[in-house]
Amino acid sequence: MKGPKGQVLIIVNAMMTVLLIYSMALVNLAFSARKSEKQLDLKTISQNLAEAGIQKAVWCLNQTDGANCGGSYGGNYSGETDLIFSNGILDITVSAIDSTTKLIESSAYYPNKTVVISKSTIRSKAVTSSEKASFSYGLQVGQGGVEMGSNVTINGSVYSHGDIKGSSGVTITGDAYVAGGTALLADQSHDTYNNDFIFGKSNPQVDLAQSFIPTTSDVLNKVSLYIKKVGSPSNLKVRIVEDVGGSPDDNYLTYATLNTSLVSTNYGWLDIAFNTPPLLTAGTTYWLVLDSARSSSKYWKIGVDAFDGYINGTMLYSEDWGDDPWYSSGNDINFKVWLGGIETGIDHVIVNGNVYAHNITSVTSIGDAEGYNITSSNIGSNALAYDITGSTIGKNATTTNVTGSTIGYSLWCENKTSTTVGWTDFCPTINTPPSDPGPTNLPISDSLINDWKTEAENGGIIVGDYIVATDQTLGPKKIEGNLSLTDGSTLTLSGALYVTGSVTVTNNSSIELASSYGNGSGVLISDGAMNFSNNVILSGAGTGSYLLVISLLESSTTKAITINNNVNGALFYAPNGSIDLENNATIKQVTAYKLELENNVSLNYEQGLADITFSSGPSGGWVELQGSWVLIE
Repeated sequence: MKGPKGQVLIIVNAMMTVLLIYSMALVNLAFSARKSEKQLDLKTISQNLAEAGIQKAVWCLNQTDGANCGGSYGGNYSGETDLIFSNGILDITVSAIDSTTKLIESSAYYPNKTVVISKSTIRSKAVTSSEKASFSYGLQVGQGGVEMGSNVTINGSVYSHGDIKGSSGVTITGDAYVAGGTALLADQSHDTYNNDFIFGKSNPQVDLAQSFIPTTSDVLNKVSLYIKKVGSPSNLKVRIVEDVGGSPDDNYLTYATLNTSLVSTNYGWLDIAFNTPPLLTAGTTYWLVLDSARSSSKYWKIGVDAFDGYINGTMLYSEDWGDDPWYSSGNDINFKVWLGGIETGIDHVIVNGNVYAHNITSVTSIGDAEGYNITSSNIGSNALAYDITGSTIGKNATTTNVTGSTIGYSLWCENKTSTTVGWTDFCPTINTPPSDPGPTNLPISDSLINDWKTEAENGGIIVGDYIVATDQTLGPKKIEGNLSLTDGSTLTLSGALYVTGSVTVTNNSSIELASSYGNGSGVLISDGAMNFSNNVILSGAGTGSYLLVISLLESSTTKAITINNNVNGALFYAPNGSIDLENNATIKQVTAYKLELENNVSLNYEQGLADITFSSGPSGGWVELQGSWVLIE
């Protein structure tokens, strides 16, 4: 039998054995953890390298030369292989999903491909910001107005800032609007630019206000701002308000919306038209208020005169124009104020919808008519005017004066002469004549056009005239010369194309967008005259995709764009000049300063044009698409 000392020794040995086993387990666990940690560290290294490859690809997609991108760059960047980067090797591939989306795959090998201790592959997407344009009317025309030959048909609505002049058989199947004329010169302006002013980014510089004093009593048709954006801020509300004690009133006379898609990240003058123009009084102070949302990453910059040099007003800022106090800035906004002053009208046209104009003459309208003067017209529904003369109104009429007319239903007027009323005569009754329609903004701004020019130039410059005699693909490119297509050739645009000279496309030739555009749209821009004739086809990449043809020519003698003999497709845009449509041209939409439609021309507006998407070019650049990052291995 063992004594107490022997028992204690046995217990001690047992405990030592247990502790030894436990210690060895801890050591083994520590070694295992360290091994796993080391493996994790190595995996982290390769993942970080792969992520760097994604960022390198996005960077190269935004470059204008291939010096640090393996040769290719910009939208044509396709990736690189065996790229020595930091302490590993990268393989980067970039492929197009559509015109605004790229698929990027980056594989990283640590420390190299021969001895691979750790490898990671990441896949992500890059997108270029897209800009929306709204072509809401079949025809949208500036102050040059519209002149139409016999039997012209416009399948859609027309909005013109100048006269609409028709002839025998001219038909507009939608509505016809003729805006009240805008004076050729701004009543008030200040364009001294020497500084930037940020607003909409942080409190209290969120909303801005600029005071001005008109010299003429008239309606305010539009304002212009020298502005650019950072990121993609929310649309900007532009308000006109009265003055109360040296600050803007809390109520507004009218407002319009500046769509952020019309604004570039580069400075440019933007017009903002008021659909309901307010009547301003000469010598009275008014305020132009810019009502912005607030975002630290999506905001506005506006050109200002830091020396407050505009003698008829000043600029203030506030956190919220309707609720918070205004503060002096010591600056003046770069702005212009445009008043009315020119009478406009519509003459000798059949309108299947409604018609709105200051002067409505020899018009047959199925719908309503609103104008200051309605003369020698046949209005199928209701009429609202100051003066109705020699006209037939199918239903009710409200006017100040009516002479030699027939009213189908009831009449409200102040003065009636030689007029037949079918139902009830409420004369004399005092009435208020309607206001002229306000102008509408053009669908494309000069700033965006300049961005597209830059995008084209970044793709390379071709010096001299360029003749397309066989099928080929081109773009983005700038041609310093003339462009011509003949003899059935097809030019496929893979990016924006900017031509400094003239463009001539004839004899069964065609221009189309590359399939990579998907449902996006693209542009062909010329500083000179453009001529499309004899069975020319201009097309997008598929459903919802369109080719926008732009001429920036400004000339009183040379047409900016001539379209003749069975030309099909495209949207045509000439903001500074005239477009001439001849001989069975069938197109989708036209916007011009002035428009001439010859005999038998047909224009077919598509509803989808109210919301089409263009690549934003350099204004947006390429960015990684949030939520598209995937670790493959």
